[in-house]
Amino acid sequence: MLFYGSGIVTADGKAGGLIGNLALGAGEVRNCNSAVNVTSNNAGAGGLIGNVGSEQGIISSFSTGSVSGDHYVGGLISNIGKDATVTDCYSTGSVSGDEGIGGLAGNIGNNATIRGCYSTGSVSGDESIGGLVGSNGSDNTTIENSYSTGNVSGDKWVGGLISGGLGAISNCYSTGSVSGNSYVGGLMGWKSPSCPVFNSYWDTVESLPATTSAGGTGRTTIQMKQKATYAGWDFTNIWKIDEDVSYPYFN
Repeated sequence: MLFYGSGIVTADGKAGGLIGNLALGAGEVRNCNSAVNVTSNNAGAGGLIGNVGSEQGIISSFSTGSVSGDHYVGGLISNIGKDATVTDCYSTGSVSGDEGIGGLAGNIGNNATIRGCYSTGSVSGDESIGGLVGSNGSDNTTIENSYSTGNVSGDKWVGGLISGGLGAISNCYSTGSVSGNSYVGGLMGWKSPSCPVFNSYWDTVESLPATTSAGGTGRTTIQMKQKATYAGWDFTNIWKIDEDVSYPYFN
């Protein structure tokens, strides 16, 4: 069943365009969307869902409204709980706040997974700011086959895809401009030595003023639009690319 939200939501705590808090045991959210502009005067604003509890699944859902708040603010979800999964989702609205601000999710919890997702809206804040995910301070998280194209700006710990990471990142890319004052990177601003980054890329031209990244491989805009750049990617079942014309997009 398709659920849809529209309008404006303003709250003092967890707030979402469709759901404020998806608690443990509440069941998965599938094929839902929101065009709500969401504002929280505290923590926990998400374009679709304010908080996703442990072990929940968010599948094939999206949000298009703008989202603003204090910390843990995400274009789709403010916080992805432990062992939760977000699959085949996207967000397109602008996202702003203070700390833990992400185009798709403000924070990703322990053992949580983001797969087959993207965000396109601009993201701005102070600390832990990422084009797709803001804060990732938990072990064993996974972000795979995902991307971000929005411009990202902040002060510290700022990345085109994610501010930084402890978990695994694979087959991802970012293309937006990235600006900040410390720990700033085209794909990610900081990285734990134990955080593996596989086959992931950032556009060295479009990411300016950022010129380096704590993880991932930098490629020019021309190279980013060539299939040969993306070693190990599945261009049969997951990705497509219009050679010399487009960045990779989902099949």
